[in-house]
Amino acid sequence: MDTLDYFNQKTYSLEKIQDINKKVTSKDLFDILKNHEVKQFVEETYEITDDKITIDKIGAIKAIVENYTKRFETYRVLCEGKDTKVEFVKNNEKDVFFILANCANEEAEDLGEIEGMSIYDSLSLFYDDRKLSQHINYIKTNHRDQNLLNSINNSWADYYARKNKSSKEKLFRILKDNQKGDYFVKSFNTRKYKEYGVAETFALTMLELNKLQQDENYKFDITSLAISEAKIEITITSNKEYYLKRFGKLRASITIRNEDQGNTSLGFYSTIDFNLEKEIGGKIFLYPNREIEGIKFKKTFQHTIAAVTFVEAHQIIGDLIGEVDRVYSDIHFMKNKHTPDELRAKIFERVNSKRGMFKGVEELSDLFRKDVDNEISNIKQLLELCSKAEVLEMEYDTKFKLRYLISNVLLYGKNELE
Repeated sequence: MDTLDYFNQKTYSLEKIQDINKKVTSKDLFDILKNHEVKQFVEETYEITDDKITIDKIGAIKAIVENYTKRFETYRVLCEGKDTKVEFVKNNEKDVFFILANCANEEAEDLGEIEGMSIYDSLSLFYDDRKLSQHINYIKTNHRDQNLLNSINNSWADYYARKNKSSKEKLFRILKDNQKGDYFVKSFNTRKYKEYGVAETFALTMLELNKLQQDENYKFDITSLAISEAKIEITITSNKEYYLKRFGKLRASITIRNEDQGNTSLGFYSTIDFNLEKEIGGKIFLYPNREIEGIKFKKTFQHTIAAVTFVEAHQIIGDLIGEVDRVYSDIHFMKNKHTPDELRAKIFERVNSKRGMFKGVEELSDLFRKDVDNEISNIKQLLELCSKAEVLEMEYDTKFKLRYLISNVLLYGKNELE
């Protein structure tokens, strides 16, 4: 896999993955943790043993996660704006490099000069406090004129000199490729930002599931995985299920998402794994998000929380995964308040927007477009369309929003994205 591929979210088809017949223990999960503070509280919270964890395909998925987490090391580097240069690279990829002079780590140790390629939205974040992100990205995409870029940067350097002000010190989060030695500028954050990455989320989720299996008589399967160096989305399905006659089976699930870049968060989302009857399609992931009887179906945390809070946050998994029965009795498409075609139209209204986040995913608008020769006349046809939408290839956050859209239409008859 090419280095840059690690920065793009990839969805793995778990049905096609062969499990690795290798014993995975809580000690193995503990060993992949990178954050030392998290390790301390994990030891206090979970029993770390050599006993095998019986979650299907955990060995294969652990190997995938380690492929991403072992490839890079993260460095927290301090550098002033005046000591930072931004240069366009003369290639066909429209790359941008940061050149950082007079760098130091948080312990004030001198690191000299570091040159790293901008990845994710680091370029936008760098200029965001000057309200220049849109303009810089325009120059990057359309002109790539280094003189234009230098003019902007020099004007601010002159401003600080005339006003006798210091330029702001920024915390650069930088990745080092352990195989090739290259550096990449990942994001800018404050010192309050904590390093809770993909490894921490995977390991803690598995440790909590293992504990629930032992204490609550649950059985869990990993049913969905999307991952990059900075992001993970993993859906876990339990053996708690309901059967919808003629349509399929609802299984209580939970989706855990961690975005470790920019100003992002850790989130836990109560999920329904809707396995459709074979003649209808595959499956749909539904996200309940309406509060019922004081119960909220999602919980999010910022990356500034203390390590102990991060560890304890994963204990919400057991609470959220057991709430599917509250949703089961309130499924909108079972109440016949809207015709199946009216529900299709609600989805189409969103995915057909030329300015929304679904623009560019033409397969979506084509899928839900009204066909004059074959109007959606029953719920099975609508569920089949939703199942086909689930397997379309699209960007990570777009897929998440699509699931929310379909969930709101099927569960509540509304087409909000949140």
